Amino acid sequence: MKKNNNTKWLVFVGIPAQMGLTIYLFYQFGVWLDANYASNTINYEKALTLLGVFLAIYVVIKQVQEVSNKND
Repeated sequence: MKKNNNTKWLVFVGIPAQMGLTIYLFYQFGVWLDANYASNTINYEKALTLLGVFLAIYVVIKQVQEVSNKND
């Protein structure tokens, strides 16, 4: 039982890097779209960065639920 409690936190160690990478990739894709397909109505950089934030949070919530359900 003690081993399970000690390794449970290891699942969450990579979450900050995963979130950061997801948000950064969406941001870079938005920058590329703004440079190559500029639009007066939408700022791709801001829109895709926000989408990346929401996607990263969604993935983290799903991972936490999965770990919580697995360990119950």
